[in-house]
This record gives sequence, C-alpha cells and structure tokens, in this order.
Amino acid sequence: AKQNGIIPVYWDNGHAGNNGFALFNRSTGAVVDQGALEAIMRARTID
Repeated sequence: AKQNGIIPVYWDNGHAGNNGFALFNRSTGAVVDQGALEAIMRARTID
C-alpha cells in the first residue's frame, strides 16, 4: 500500500460482537481486539 501511495484505514464501528469491527470499548477505552490492533501497529513500520 505504501509503495502505491495508499493509506490503509481501519473502520472501528464500535461493535465488538458478531459482525463487529471494534478495536476499543468506547465506554472504557479498553482494547477489545488485541490481534487486530497489533497487526495495524506492525504494518505501520513495513516499507
């Protein structure tokens, strides 16, 4: 993506249940999808 000038975006829809895409609990700030968050953080350093 970076080589092609594309900026990836993750849409957190605030729902952590079935068919949800939440990374964080919006009430508490707690991480609800640690695996996805770690993948995003790793990907930001890939050239």
